[in-house]
Amino acid sequence: MSDRQTILAVDDSPSCLVLLVEILTRQGYAVFAADNGELALEGAISNLPDLILLDMYMAGMDGLEVCRQLKARAATRDIPIILVSGCSDVDQWVQGLQLGAADYISKPFQAAELLTRVKTHLALRQASVSLGQQAAALLQTNLQLQSEIGRRQEVENDLRATLAQTDRARQAMLDALEDQKRAESAVRELEERFSTAFRSSPVSMAITSITTNCYVDANDMFLRTSGFSRDEVIGHTSADLDLFDDPRDRQRLFVEVSQKGFAYCLEMRFRMKNGDIRAGLISAQLIQLNGEAHLLSTILDVTERREADKRLRESEAKFRCLFDSSRDAIVMMVPPSVTFLDGNPAALAIFGAKTIGDLTSRGPADLSPENQPDGRSSGDAAREMGQVAMRTGSVSFEWMHKRVDGPEFPATVLLTRMELGGKPFLQGTIRDVSEQRRIEMELGHVRKLEAVGQLAAGIAHEINTPAQYVGDGVHFLKSAFEGYQRLISEYRRAAEVVEKAGGHAALVRSIEETAEDIDLAYLDANVPGSLESCLDGVSRISTIVRAMKAFAHPDQREMAPADLNQALQTTLTIAKNEYKYVAEVTTDLGDLPPVLCHVGDLNQVFLNLIVNAAHAIGDVVGKTGTKGQIRIKTSVDGTSVRIDIADTGTGIPEAIRQRVFEPFFTTKETGKGSGQGLAIARSIIVTRHHGSLTFDSEVGKGTNFTIRLPIACR
Repeated sequence: MSDRQTILAVDDSPSCLVLLVEILTRQGYAVFAADNGELALEGAISNLPDLILLDMYMAGMDGLEVCRQLKARAATRDIPIILVSGCSDVDQWVQGLQLGAADYISKPFQAAELLTRVKTHLALRQASVSLGQQAAALLQTNLQLQSEIGRRQEVENDLRATLAQTDRARQAMLDALEDQKRAESAVRELEERFSTAFRSSPVSMAITSITTNCYVDANDMFLRTSGFSRDEVIGHTSADLDLFDDPRDRQRLFVEVSQKGFAYCLEMRFRMKNGDIRAGLISAQLIQLNGEAHLLSTILDVTERREADKRLRESEAKFRCLFDSSRDAIVMMVPPSVTFLDGNPAALAIFGAKTIGDLTSRGPADLSPENQPDGRSSGDAAREMGQVAMRTGSVSFEWMHKRVDGPEFPATVLLTRMELGGKPFLQGTIRDVSEQRRIEMELGHVRKLEAVGQLAAGIAHEINTPAQYVGDGVHFLKSAFEGYQRLISEYRRAAEVVEKAGGHAALVRSIEETAEDIDLAYLDANVPGSLESCLDGVSRISTIVRAMKAFAHPDQREMAPADLNQALQTTLTIAKNEYKYVAEVTTDLGDLPPVLCHVGDLNQVFLNLIVNAAHAIGDVVGKTGTKGQIRIKTSVDGTSVRIDIADTGTGIPEAIRQRVFEPFFTTKETGKGSGQGLAIARSIIVTRHHGSLTFDSEVGKGTNFTIRLPIACR
């Protein structure tokens, strides 16, 4: 057998177990390993190592149960056990130490700390074993001495009988004395080793007499920590030093020791010489010194650890507060898992999840449409973004999500790699930008309307000026032609008089030839009609120009009373080119009071609905030459006005009716529709005017959109 000290390393984490074995083997220890509680128990019983490094949390039989069973067996009870765990719960450490563990080390550990604690406990173990062996040797020596005394008595009785027996007895006595010297030397060496371990221990240690309750010794760490000098401690009791912050703790310690013979990791508060109060874990063991009972106590200062735990709890509370109160949705994932690990209340709200279980049973791909707007699979794209965040630390991007009940919404996502307990995870911050997109869309719409309005107003102005010139000229020509006709009539009468008088045949013939040459009869018959047509055309140009000015006039910031019937008529004039080839328009305009509104915005709504109706009818009639019907009706409905715009188009399929008001949703071919018209219309009617925009539709027969607006808008 090798004389190297043996250590049993137990950990269900292969990487941690390999690290422990490597560190200890390099230091010359004989190390054997176990990766579960059952193997650890079996190995400890069969090999009886000098020290056990035991992982507290393992699958199956955990470290606490292994410790409990080892301390219950006589063969393994005295083997020192150092618990190893990443747990920050002090109650768990205390439980392990109460079960008999000698010490504990937190993960992640430093190799120097590990080796220092291992060396300390091996030294204590070796010292304890040596003390036991020496005690047994002393007992054997004592028995031998007693036996020798008996033999000497026999020898004294037989001295007269034989000198040879006397010589042998003398020699035997000398040998026994030599053995006793060696035993005494071994005891002194053992005492020196114990004293060295006691003095150099990084843990506060003290020895108290059971008889007097006074301290008989204390190590340097005890003196440095407490602030007392050795003279102030030795010969005095803990009560004299007022060491226990709560005097009842001293009584609790003595009761524990008197009942069990030991005490393990009782957490108490101790008062230092300068008045500071520090937290410590005190353990105590009854020992015999010079034939008298003493109490060996150790105090592990956990003040900094408790303060760190407190700061950690406060930090966790602050984080949880920020996490729970964040207006942005925050979710957590641990790649390569495809489901959420946790989420804040905003995450439940944004995805429409009723419970945290509804959220954590799903992942990014489950709460996204099958494909993103760029055509990529949502599952593949989500995995790709997660890999980028894990590699680079963070990544932000735009994403199309959907709620638990199905509706989709645009979002911005920030993925950030973080660590907890040494393990990486991803935190996702998700913000619904539907409202932002709507505002951007409306701003774009407003800018577009402003540009179109400025262009239309400019065109209207440019058309109106020459149209006025033409109109004035045509009116002048009409008036002049009427005078010309009267003059021609008088000329004809004069020609008839000259012809009857005779003598002017050549002049009369010249007049008649000229009339035939210029086709005077034709001019008399058609010029008046042509002039009337010109005047009608100019009048229509003026009507269109006025409609363009009214439609394109910049809307006012404040609502103002408006004639919605006139607004509809103006819009029909503007939109005529869209419907005149595919539909006939019939209007039934009721007697409406002025409505407080933004009439420019309503003009845009009317235009969108009329153009959509024309397109729907166009899809039906195509190039057949037939026309459909667009029916516009207005009426008063209580405190509101009602506008119905109906068409005989294709109708809206049942499957997409719930999406017609979604931004950017369209069924029209590319270039014919942007998917913004109905979304903007609904925003104008519902949000700006507190009205309603609904529709009834039947596939193959048409659609009727109904607008209701309060007469006096809030």
